[in-house]
Parts: sequence; structure tokens; C-alpha cells
Amino acid sequence: MEELLGIVNLLIVVVIILIVVVFGLLVLLFIKDLLFGKKEEKTQEKKEPEIPVQAKLSSVEKNKTAEKVSSKEESDDKSAIELLKERYAKGEITSSDFKKMKKELEE
Repeated sequence: MEELLGIVNLLIVVVIILIVVVFGLLVLLFIKDLLFGKKEEKTQEKKEPEIPVQAKLSSVEKNKTAEKVSSKEESDDKSAIELLKERYAKGEITSSDFKKMKKELEE
């Protein structure tokens, strides 16, 4: 019986030692991360080059200007009735609006 108690006590001591060691390692890892940061995450992140906001806006404005110019050139080539038909086909105007506008244009 005493032998069994000795084994149980030894197992309890071993488990306590393991818990202390694991806890100590966790604390050391936490302190290392606080002091030195997580270098793995920093090296793995790929940063895109930062583009100034002004450059982004100017490129958007250029695209919009180009779209306006091309749409204006297209609209010059089309008659008013063709444009009206396109708006009706896109669902921008209702059937009754289409008929009214078409009638006005034909007069």
C-alpha cells in the first residue's frame, strides 16, 4: 500500500513539474513576442506599394473623361430617335414615356 502511495506521489510531482515547465514556456514566448515582435508575420506579408491618393484620383478622372469623350463621339453619330430606342431598351424610360418622346421628336 505504501508502495502505491509512493508511485501516486511521484506521478503527482511529475505532472506538477510538467505543468510548471509548459506554463514557463508560454510565458517566455509571450515575453519574446512583446520584446521582438512577431517576425514571421512581418516577413510573410506582402505590402503593395502605396499610391498617393492624388494619383489614384487623377487616374479615375482620366478614365471618366475618356468615357465621356467616347460616349459623346458615339452620341454625335446617332440620331435622337436611336438614342431614345436605346434608353427604352435599357429600361431607363417607360413605354408611355418612349411613345410621348418619339412623337415629339417626329413632329
